[in-house]
Amino acid sequence: MAPLNHFIYRGMLTSRPETHNAPPIGPYPQSPLIVVDSSRSQDSRIYKPDKHQARVNEHHAQVAVALVPQILASLPPRSPAADPAVPRIGILTPYQSQVQLITQKARQAGLLEHIHVGTVNSTQALEFEVVIFDTVEAPTRQIPGRTTKELRPFSFTFDTILDENGMATQATRLLNVAHSRARYKLIYLAHVDHLHRYQPKNPENNKAKQRLLVELVDWTANEGLIYSDMILQPSRGEGETC
Repeated sequence: MAPLNHFIYRGMLTSRPETHNAPPIGPYPQSPLIVVDSSRSQDSRIYKPDKHQARVNEHHAQVAVALVPQILASLPPRSPAADPAVPRIGILTPYQSQVQLITQKARQAGLLEHIHVGTVNSTQALEFEVVIFDTVEAPTRQIPGRTTKELRPFSFTFDTILDENGMATQATRLLNVAHSRARYKLIYLAHVDHLHRYQPKNPENNKAKQRLLVELVDWTANEGLIYSDMILQPSRGEGETC
């Protein structure tokens, strides 16, 4: 909760002592906050399946599903007080089209029974031991023989933390929900370079101009960062420092 406490609540939250330590859960088990960065993968591209659907990122969906067995293998025994009807892992994303794609890939992998896949709005009353938050955004996939319009990040991605009246914006409320659904570990799945490329400039670090999503991703990356190709091909991570 530290980044939310810093950017939204301005230090007013106090954590209970029992929340200060989290069980070691992979990947990067020493950190309860990590970013899986897809910046160096050429496969991390977005496109719209058709004009009626929002954007999808097939690489992110593949990585999100590949993370599930790694997480399951390192989860501690389920608490007797936990509701067995609620999956231990939540995969959240802003777009229903990405929910459908991840659900399809999880079903094909035989993992759907272990996870909840949904938009942020679908999980406001739920809590999971581990949350994967797929931000989806990435460079636009170019289709050969066709002029492809660049899909710029939605305004949600770079909305300010507070509006002109000092109230939390819709983006802040959604990100607060997504970030706080995790009990033990939170994993951001993000194309970090793309987010930085489009982030509005704020050279004086004016709090009124701070953009919450990028602030949360950058804070989390300082806690732990691995690359998406290392999730799909673990041997590539050998000898690398993250």
